[in-house]
Amino acid sequence: MDTVNIIAFCLMIIIALCIRANIKLIMLFGKRKKFSNFHGLTIALASFDTVVILGLILNGMFFEFLTDKSLPWHEGSRFLHRAVIIPTTFVFGVASIYTTVAISLERFLMIYQKR
Repeated sequence: MDTVNIIAFCLMIIIALCIRANIKLIMLFGKRKKFSNFHGLTIALASFDTVVILGLILNGMFFEFLTDKSLPWHEGSRFLHRAVIIPTTFVFGVASIYTTVAISLERFLMIYQKR
């Protein structure tokens, strides 16, 4: 195996672990009886990150498998790629950034109120 395949294999393992950890986090915080703002924001962040990871995987699959113009589904899938996958991934990426800022602000306010 060459170096590129080893790096790709390691990245796929890391991606699988990240998706699994996000799903476990959503399940763990979703079952809590005492639900705070932090739990809701963390569930939102894990959900947004999972959608971004899956969108990036789909984006990579489109470039890897659908760049051959001789495939019969090439033209129809370009619309799906450009109109759905890329904008959705970017919107959820921005939502992930704003959620991270909201978590930081919420934690700051909780610490500031306790003083």
